[in-house]
Amino acid sequence: MTTKTCEAKFQTGLFPCLFAELLLERATGYYVTQTYIPSFLIVTLSWVSFWIDYDAVPARISVGLLTVLTTTTQSAGVRAELPKVPYVKAIDVWLVSCLIFVFAAYMEYAVVTVLARRHRKLYIQGPENLSLNNNLPIEYNEKRKYSLKRTSEIPGKTLKESKTVDYCPARTVEKLFARLKTK
Repeated sequence: MTTKTCEAKFQTGLFPCLFAELLLERATGYYVTQTYIPSFLIVTLSWVSFWIDYDAVPARISVGLLTVLTTTTQSAGVRAELPKVPYVKAIDVWLVSCLIFVFAAYMEYAVVTVLARRHRKLYIQGPENLSLNNNLPIEYNEKRKYSLKRTSEIPGKTLKESKTVDYCPARTVEKLFARLKTK
């Protein structure tokens, strides 16, 4: 704190005054280690679900739900420690942003699931009605693989070829059919 005396000049005269300068410094170490770094790590943890296979439903649901609930709990704990004020604080903006990122990562799984389901319905119709010109059947096994089979067109020969593919777009299926036809 710095103080000094001064004189202030007004229309009515010259008046003595006291000048005080206060230097305030905020200690941010506590909030950095207790709020900002953990919330950043929780958001990063929620992004791990992007690398988990979309068929691994329990893993993706667990990671997503756990990170949303952890962020919500952390936000409530921080708000309980701070005084109630009518304006938005920087830490509120940070925690809401973290919650939005975590929730968006959780919702990404729902979008991927819906799109994968549509992909399966549109491009691979099902084992009972899949064939190209009714001469190259596609067989389906329990591991969600489609086998494209071609039998020999020469009477008396039992030449069989097959290729197995996972769910794939119709263009890929047509290319595989074309390769089998040319052999």
